[in-house]
Amino acid sequence: MNRLYKIYTGIAVGCTVLFGACKTEYPDLPYAEIETFTIEDAHGDPLQAVIKGDEIIIYWTPLEDEPETIRPVITLSEGASISPASGEVVPYSASTKYTVTAQDGSRKTYTFRPEGGQPIPYLNSINNTEININGVVALLGDYFLPDADKTKVYLMAGEQEYELTEFRRFTNSSIHSVIPITTELDTGYYDVKLVTGRYTLMAGQQIHLNAPTLSTLLDRTKLPPTTINPGQTFSVYFTHEQALKFYQEDDFIARMEYSDNTPVRNFDPQVTFVSATEVQMTIPTDIATGSAYFVLATTGSILNVIGQSVTIE
Repeated sequence: MNRLYKIYTGIAVGCTVLFGACKTEYPDLPYAEIETFTIEDAHGDPLQAVIKGDEIIIYWTPLEDEPETIRPVITLSEGASISPASGEVVPYSASTKYTVTAQDGSRKTYTFRPEGGQPIPYLNSINNTEININGVVALLGDYFLPDADKTKVYLMAGEQEYELTEFRRFTNSSIHSVIPITTELDTGYYDVKLVTGRYTLMAGQQIHLNAPTLSTLLDRTKLPPTTINPGQTFSVYFTHEQALKFYQEDDFIARMEYSDNTPVRNFDPQVTFVSATEVQMTIPTDIATGSAYFVLATTGSILNVIGQSVTIE
């Protein structure tokens, strides 16, 4: 009996040693990889990120508004964990970072890189470099965001920067900006800056602002009389209070073009600035009578301010 007991005991001990020797200790896994990173695009469809090195790159839906936040669904290497967690709301921003911790405690940090849906824009040309202050500057190119909240046009001279806020045309390839008459803008040379989405573009050429065209600012409800007497004094009125300030140093010239064989008469209209919107002039006492076409112009711009048919009695 004792012998049999010893045999059984020996077998049991042997088996214990055998099974103990067969047990394998597995080390913790060292993998800290993001395998998939998925968000919803502008239309609610799945959008898969590109995982490149330690970057999570999202190529957003072209020309669609980018979100402020996202809620990614993330899959990881076996045994790994991530912070912020999968499904957690995070900013759609390059400041967003993820830390993946492997099972063995090693870590890897990923940086979120939104590439956006806007192709890289370019500014090809400006329609004209000589522009009147009440005129329009046209910027031509492509891939502008046609949204005044996301695309801004600026005129720059030294430390001065002025934003143009009125547009005649606004598309992804053409922006026509009105240059207003304002106390902040004067004649001279300006650089043109275009900010559209995440991109800032500078025009390759400067524009030269000239004085506003007075004929477009003429108050046509107060035109000079159509019947004029020699020696008569009358006024011409304008619709904008800033218009005449550009012409304070200019001379005005006038002429009468007669419908018969009477020679053209050029004369000094003796212009006086009465107010910010009114100039006064005088017809010579020896002006010839008859039907004529009256023209008032400035010597600086050589542009007609007014032209109308009159009768001189």
